[in-house]
Amino acid sequence: MAIEGITLPGRFVARLQMNGRPMYVDPFHGGRVLSRDDLRLLGAGPALPVTAAHWLRRLLADLQQLFACQDREHDLGAMMELQRLLD
Repeated sequence: MAIEGITLPGRFVARLQMNGRPMYVDPFHGGRVLSRDDLRLLGAGPALPVTAAHWLRRLLADLQQLFACQDREHDLGAMMELQRLLD
């Protein structure tokens, strides 16, 4: 089964092909299947798949923001180093 990472405003979902039709799954909310109305409410435009590098950059950026808000300087530094290595 082919699965692609799809970036949406403020959300990251997975797109699968089921019977030739796309199905969108939110892995961060219990694997909930998103309807077209859900996607519209999320402000989704055309859903474009992202590269593995983009996926990692987004994850690292999210972790950096989380660690910065929690004053976890050591963890923040580690994520920044990983970001530099990826770039």
